[in-house]
Amino acid sequence: MYVITRGQAAAVAAGFAASSPLGGLAQGRLPDCFAHVRQQVYEALHDCRATEGYLAMEDGPADPFMESGQLEMAEMSQSLGRLRTWVEAQRCTVTVCACRADRMLRQLLKEAGIPAELGFSRKLQRYNCVIAGDYVADPGEGSVAPYVLIEHRNHIDHAVRYHRGWRVRRSTPGGVEVLYESPGYPQSPVGAYEDDTRSCVRAVGSALRLHVRGE
Repeated sequence: MYVITRGQAAAVAAGFAASSPLGGLAQGRLPDCFAHVRQQVYEALHDCRATEGYLAMEDGPADPFMESGQLEMAEMSQSLGRLRTWVEAQRCTVTVCACRADRMLRQLLKEAGIPAELGFSRKLQRYNCVIAGDYVADPGEGSVAPYVLIEHRNHIDHAVRYHRGWRVRRSTPGGVEVLYESPGYPQSPVGAYEDDTRSCVRAVGSALRLHVRGE
């Protein structure tokens, strides 16, 4: 059974400490930001699968307690896996969101089938952009690069609440072409984050499709 409601999520989270993010979820409290909930789910799932693997090791005759533990861990892993899918789909309140600013961007690019990787700025000594498309160091003289740079004003690891907008650029034989800029970039309002990120991905998709068709 999939986790699709708050009640089902609370049932899976039951048993965790009340003071923990999952403990709050178990009591029916939805957080403004799911970053810490996601992190606790990931850690619990990792520990559960590690224990499951340990119990599955063949180091002696069959033990009914070990077999019972394996079944219990398997059920817990399945439940936590379903809960992970649910929390991944939840939206945060952007003005307080502690999630990485590029999280939604990378997720939408993945859903659109657009390859993406982080780009490192030697000048700034930090990751400051996402490279979308088929990245090559040199697209060739007289050709348009089959990729675009989605630049972020802050460090790409900064939280959503510090978002200042996206700028999409592509190298062309005539110079640099700006394909998209967030409203007010580089001081875009945080409240526009979701619509802004979706618009950015649409612009990236359109630009890369045009390149592939040669239009």
